[in-house]
Amino acid sequence: MQKRFLIALVLILNLLPASGQAQLQDAEPKNFFSLLEGAPWVGRVSIKSAQAPKAGQRFFLHQLKVAETLKGEGVDRLLVLDEPLTPGAPALLPGEGEFLVFLGPLPNYTAYQEARRQGYEHRVLGGKSGVVAKPEAAVAVAKDYLAGDASRRGALLLQALRGDDLRLANDAAIRLGERSKTEFSSADVAVIVGAVRERPHPSHAKIALVRALENSGSAVSLEGLKQLADDPPSPAKWAAVRALDRLGAPRPMDRL
Repeated sequence: MQKRFLIALVLILNLLPASGQAQLQDAEPKNFFSLLEGAPWVGRVSIKSAQAPKAGQRFFLHQLKVAETLKGEGVDRLLVLDEPLTPGAPALLPGEGEFLVFLGPLPNYTAYQEARRQGYEHRVLGGKSGVVAKPEAAVAVAKDYLAGDASRRGALLLQALRGDDLRLANDAAIRLGERSKTEFSSADVAVIVGAVRERPHPSHAKIALVRALENSGSAVSLEGLKQLADDPPSPAKWAAVRALDRLGAPRPMDRL
């Protein structure tokens, strides 16, 4: 009986890291700009050596060669545990070339103890969102963003919103909507209105841009909300209508 209990306990403990890893990745930001703000270590790296999962393991072990540290301690190499959410899935980190990666501390889970004894202290943050292949453009954006104050970061988000990289544009839209307040010029508002109307953003990103205008609360932002509220029916239009109601500037019924 005791032997069966111990076997069951070992199985449960081995499952905890997988469940914990899923919970960690669910709770972690996937947004490029939020990862920049929250990750303890960000840098441009390549794989120096890699170890595939052993029997009963779900994770890869990588030794990374550091080409450039953007945030955190400057080092020549890093030992990183890489655990995909799906068992048997490929590693999160690409096998070839340089890439940008966001890293956090490795939790003190039972299944990670051997890796920790070997010196592995880091894990990939944000799942697949924490890795950017062909990183040249992303590295340039990251450097500017990390070096900027709140005002400069707002300007960089607007710049990314207009850019050709759709992931960065979507993430910039969402991050703009999360900021408590951003001072927008008339040109900025025109960019936001244009992005809502013309760019292929998903609905939640467009609604985030509406929220950015609402959070700003300035006269020019109010005009932008009125323009969007007068558009044909869409989730962004109704978000703008509700925002105007909350700001005490409801649209006339004949304009809806």
